Amino acid sequence: ETVDGFWIETDPRLESDGFEAADAAALLLEALDGSRLGVRTPPRDSLGTKLPALAGVKSLATFMRGAVSVDLSRSDEGTLTVTPMRNGGARGGFVPMVEHETHLGSADQLADALVDAWELAN
Repeated sequence: ETVDGFWIETDPRLESDGFEAADAAALLLEALDGSRLGVRTPPRDSLGTKLPALAGVKSLATFMRGAVSVDLSRSDEGTLTVTPMRNGGARGGFVPMVEHETHLGSADQLADALVDAWELAN
C-alpha cells in the first residue's frame, strides 16, 4: 500500500488458469510476506495498467466488469482477515463486504475461507 492509500501491483506476478484452494492459500501467504506498506505512490496513469493485459482484455473498465476480488490481510499479531469484495465497476472499485469478513488465528483454515469469500464475491 502506498503512502496515499493505493494498493499497487508489483512484480513478480503469477498467472494460471486455476489453482487448488490449498495451493492458492500458500501462494497468497508468500505474497503477504513480500508486501509492504508506505511505498511511494507511482503516477496515477500507471496504476492498474498491467492488469488488463494479464487478464487478456484491452481496458481497465473491461477488466473491472469481470473481476472478482477477495482481500487478504495479516495483522501485526498474525491474525489473517479474509474479506470478499463487491465489484463496484471501474468507477466504484471494490467495496469490502465486511459483514462476511472472516478472521483466522492461523493459516490452517485459509483455503476454506478463501473459497467461501470467492463464492460470496462472485
